[in-house]
Amino acid sequence: MTSRTNSSTSGPDDPGGGDGNGASSSQRTLIAHAIKASRTTRQERDMMREAISGLDRIGKLHEQSENPNIPPQRFVEELRRPVRARRRTIVVMVDGDRVPILLNPQGKADPDREQWLWDYVRALVREGAAG
Repeated sequence: MTSRTNSSTSGPDDPGGGDGNGASSSQRTLIAHAIKASRTTRQERDMMREAISGLDRIGKLHEQSENPNIPPQRFVEELRRPVRARRRTIVVMVDGDRVPILLNPQGKADPDREQWLWDYVRALVREGAAG
């Protein structure tokens, strides 16, 4: 008997797949994730967007300005949220330390107050590190 090569058998780039389209294992995994994501509910997609934006916020913490005297943008944004908005904990970098802060939204832009509050937070962190 002679042996034949079947085009639908697995090759070195297609371990166990047998689909014959030449997709690698990682490509098939990405395709499977994309198919699964297309079947998600709106709530699940919103949760994913929130998680991604959370990662973006963490990334922005590390990109904050070199001048530690200037309040980070995230800090300012939280203070400027509407007064009736729920308080949220944010994490900011103060002198190289990640510090969680619970801020009360002020509902307006007040650069002098924002700067005073930022200086106050930095002083508290320094006192805590020294003590």
